[in-house]
Amino acid sequence: MSTLADISLVKRDGTDFSDLDTDLDAERTAEAVASGEGPGAFQAFYGDHKAPEGVICPKCKGCGRFRVQGRFQSFDKGPCFTCGGSGSISAEKAKSLATRETNRIARERQQAEARAEWVTKHEDVLAWIRKKDGFSNFATKMSNILGEGKSLTVGQVEAIRRIIAEDATRQQQHVQRVAAAAPAGSGVDLAKIPAGRYAVPNGDTRLKVLIQKYDAPHKWAGWVFVSDAAEYGQRQKYGNQAPGRSYSGKIVAELRTIAADPKAAAIAYGKLTGTCSICGRALENEESVARGIGPICADKAGW
Repeated sequence: MSTLADISLVKRDGTDFSDLDTDLDAERTAEAVASGEGPGAFQAFYGDHKAPEGVICPKCKGCGRFRVQGRFQSFDKGPCFTCGGSGSISAEKAKSLATRETNRIARERQQAEARAEWVTKHEDVLAWIRKKDGFSNFATKMSNILGEGKSLTVGQVEAIRRIIAEDATRQQQHVQRVAAAAPAGSGVDLAKIPAGRYAVPNGDTRLKVLIQKYDAPHKWAGWVFVSDAAEYGQRQKYGNQAPGRSYSGKIVAELRTIAADPKAAAIAYGKLTGTCSICGRALENEESVARGIGPICADKAGW
């Protein structure tokens, strides 16, 4: 078997490479050192520089020169400011630099913890800024301040929270005005019927009804909205029920039948359309098809 030493270093075109240095790893190491990587870089680049005595300078790594790494190579910008170009510093100065670095790391850690604590205490303020950014000049200004890494003043935080409170008060007053202006109602109470789609049980109509509800903190929390179960954009609104009142609107007789037995109405919708009345998904399981409602949704509705 031929070894590496037996392989000819003469190329087919006659070029002879036998006189080249074969220690390529050593050459790459020298190039890396000369480019400013690692201790002793300046000694390899400037042959007349003496080896540093004492503690190697942590800034220039012992080369005594301040070098800036560019995209493809490093650039010599002059003597190192820390060691004065000697490549070494005294033990006392090394200790001082180490202490300074330790304090800097501790200070940055404290600042990060303080920022995290501030974010936790001002989640409502940040949520308002994100929501109103681009719609309110004040919110946009606050967003720009935070984007620059600065913090909000106490007055700015208080102003935002006043705006949040005023917005909530206006929304509540609007809902109360709408509820007060709503008709007395029909006597049909839909408050206890789960939100979903329903059909009239044992009826001769193919009417499909959609009952919608909203949870707090939505501004329409406590209201019940009734429409047909057609696709979005094609729905016909039938009426609504304000908090503490009864339903007011159309199809009162059909809703009275549905309210009398919501489970039967949900099953009737499932058998009529082949979809679950609560989540609207297609019923594929034989048992679910027979029941007219999926087992998970039935459990959630308490049926």
